Amino acid sequence: MFLGRKVEYLLLFIILILILSAYSNSLYAPVTLDDMHSFVEEPLVQGFTFSWEGLYGLSKTRFGLARFLPVLSFAFDLQWGAGSVIAFHITNVIIHLLATLALFFLLNSFFSFISYFYNSRNSVNERRLSVSTMVIFIVGLWALNPVQTNAVTYLVQRMTSMAALFYFIALGCYFRGRKLHLQGIFKGKTIIWYLLFFISAICSLMSKQISITLPVMVLLVEFLFVNHGSLRLFLKKYRFLFILVLLLSIPLVYYKFPGILERCGARHFTIPERLLTELRVVSSYIFLFLLPLPHFLSLEHDPLVSTSLFKPYTTFISLLFILAIVIYAWRSRKRHPVFTFAVSWFFINLLLESSIIPLELKFEHRLYLPSVGLCIVFVLLLNKIITLFFSGFYDERNQKLIYIAFIMILLSGLSILTFERNKVWQDSVSLYRDCVYKSPKKARVHGTLGRALCVQGMYEEAVMECETALSLGVKGYEVYWTAAANLIAALSQLNENQHAIERGEALLTVAPSGTRKNTYPIFLNNLGIIYIKEGK
Repeated sequence: MFLGRKVEYLLLFIILILILSAYSNSLYAPVTLDDMHSFVEEPLVQGFTFSWEGLYGLSKTRFGLARFLPVLSFAFDLQWGAGSVIAFHITNVIIHLLATLALFFLLNSFFSFISYFYNSRNSVNERRLSVSTMVIFIVGLWALNPVQTNAVTYLVQRMTSMAALFYFIALGCYFRGRKLHLQGIFKGKTIIWYLLFFISAICSLMSKQISITLPVMVLLVEFLFVNHGSLRLFLKKYRFLFILVLLLSIPLVYYKFPGILERCGARHFTIPERLLTELRVVSSYIFLFLLPLPHFLSLEHDPLVSTSLFKPYTTFISLLFILAIVIYAWRSRKRHPVFTFAVSWFFINLLLESSIIPLELKFEHRLYLPSVGLCIVFVLLLNKIITLFFSGFYDERNQKLIYIAFIMILLSGLSILTFERNKVWQDSVSLYRDCVYKSPKKARVHGTLGRALCVQGMYEEAVMECETALSLGVKGYEVYWTAAANLIAALSQLNENQHAIERGEALLTVAPSGTRKNTYPIFLNNLGIIYIKEGK
């Protein structure tokens, strides 16, 4: 039942071709949202030169060294692409292709590593699918799922895909080096693998802070496989490391937690409300990945904030759902360690962006790294179903052909769905019409659609969208001055200067206290231009 190496590489090559076809219509997708302040309007990126001074300048952007590598790649794209958006999209697709190859390397390294502890039959629990088939299936499911479009087509989220790329390489190198180490080999090859692990981990950390979970995953591997899921042995072996981590965490919490509380004060939710809401958000991520139809996908989601465990009641249901998965994974850690590893991968890699840090509540790009765990779980469950219900129906050769055909049909279907999802990204108006349709009560999507309509000269509709954005504004999550600036600009273009002045002066008078003033100067500028037109 094992795929030959040539067949395995051929299927991997087909997956790469499917990726290229799925993203072939995304190369002209416009810049949007965080693209603007990350590189479009960042002077240090726009003025970058390939010199020590230029590199030092990039380390002084708002991201610092924490996302230095993606910011450097933006500056590089700006140089070779002469400002063309196509250059940025080509790089994003290349990063996704490389991440796909890195995941292939990681999974092969992982299954080779666990074969040291379990014989080939039990390593994936009496499988009907061979390890090579499982690896190809997992890689394809992950790379071609339409939910990944927000990490690939949305330019700034190469920060996420680059972090995942180096994360995969780092963990794959760790598995290679650790296996040799456990075999009693600690010579040049083992040291090189460990060195590559360290370098890749640093690169991942310099791409996005989500990579901070990498040491946790290493400890999870040690716990599940090296210590066979024994908590007593694990704690005894690493007790000094835990004490050191605890001591280092105290000053981190002391200095960072007040800042987290302060940032949460500027949001439309409290920390307890965010934690409750994320229970539903995490559950919805699982649904999105398993049923990634374009109808459910969006650049901007607008989840209802959970104010208590039963408001809405789905918060409590989500809690029970997540607890059931976690408890089962924990109780299965000795019998099914691969399953426990996959479930833990998903939840651990969501923890940073789905806990107390007051980020926005839901974005699909946050699934890019964690969804590897979902893919492994899906393939393990499929393997179990095949074992229970289809064992003995066909000879080995026919089973292999049926599995390969099923995998390629499913992956082809996913690539078509990804292509369809990318159609929405053709221009800003179509993108934000889609967002408005799916999140009609979210002020920002109406405001951004209003701006896009202004750019395309659709001023009457722009006025309506900006007025809607102003009416939907929520304290801590409004787009008041952005909508106001675009509103009076659109009115002026409709030759309604007097109306624009009256509306602008009224908006100045009734502006909510504490409103973010990031686009306030643009509003004043637009109003000033209208005054000049009217001779005032």
